[in-house]
This record gives sequence, structure tokens and C-alpha cells, in this order.
Amino acid sequence: MRLTQLYGLVLVLGGLIGYIKAGSLPSLLAGIFGGLFFLLVQKRGLLLPCLALFTLFFVWRWTLSGNFMPSGLMTLLTAALFATRFSRPLYR
Repeated sequence: MRLTQLYGLVLVLGGLIGYIKAGSLPSLLAGIFGGLFFLLVQKRGLLLPCLALFTLFFVWRWTLSGNFMPSGLMTLLTAALFATRFSRPLYR
């Protein structure tokens, strides 16, 4: 399993947890659709811009809430995945 697929699973599980704990339908839908994207799409040309957007989104959510969980953790995970994917050359 690739790191991006593992990240997709984390997004799906996070959406499910957000729905179960808070009844948040937007969390469920965002987690499922975002997670499925990262589970199914493996083209680096699509992954890098999406990881950058997800990083910015989670930073924005973290600054709004001020709480580390869940948006702070997701900021760190997304930024780390972006850094690992971005550090490899695009073309071999």
C-alpha cells in the first residue's frame, strides 16, 4: 500500500468519526470523496496540487479552531505526505 492510499484511508476514517461523534454530514462527504480520490488516483501530476490544497485547507481549519485535533494533525500528515511526494523527481 502506498502512502497516498494510506492517507486516503485516514481521510475516510476521519470523515466517519466526524459523522459518528458530531453528526457532521460535511465531514462524512469530504472524508469519503477526498479519501476515495487518494485511494484511486496515483498520478503525481494530480496528487501534488491536491496535497497542496489539502494542506492549505487544514491549516485554515486549524487556525479557525485553534485545536490540534483533528485539523492540526491532518495539517502535519498532509504536509509530510506532500514533502515526501514532492522530494522525488517528477520524471525519471
